[in-house]
Amino acid sequence: MSKNMTNILFWVFFLMTFAIVGCGNPGVRGKVVYSDDKSPLPRGVVNFVKDGFIARGQIDSNGNYVIGSKRAGDGLPAGEYKVYITGTSREINPNLGGGLERIINPKYEQPTTSGLELSVKGSQTFNIEVERFD
Repeated sequence: MSKNMTNILFWVFFLMTFAIVGCGNPGVRGKVVYSDDKSPLPRGVVNFVKDGFIARGQIDSNGNYVIGSKRAGDGLPAGEYKVYITGTSREINPNLGGGLERIINPKYEQPTTSGLELSVKGSQTFNIEVERFD
């Protein structure tokens, strides 16, 4: 096989692989805020789940998240998703008997109770409001 033909085959294979891997919707992102004053949720993980498939996005200190299924921001297939939020509680002074500090209503911690369902169609922004823990 000639060197030119080898180069052509390499580039065809590379471009096909890039096209297949890049088929998700890398622009699925948003912000999580409290419903009462619109201040950002300072920590946690937003989870999108559909038919056993799950994609996650870490919430930063400003409430922002970007969804990824294998790595941050790698995309999300189109479809209807149940959304829930985890990782918001933390242990308080474990050396003094501890307890958990909850910062959101526990209903948001399960896909069956969160009440959050979103339809992903492409690159989109989903801003989410949550209630504080009382």
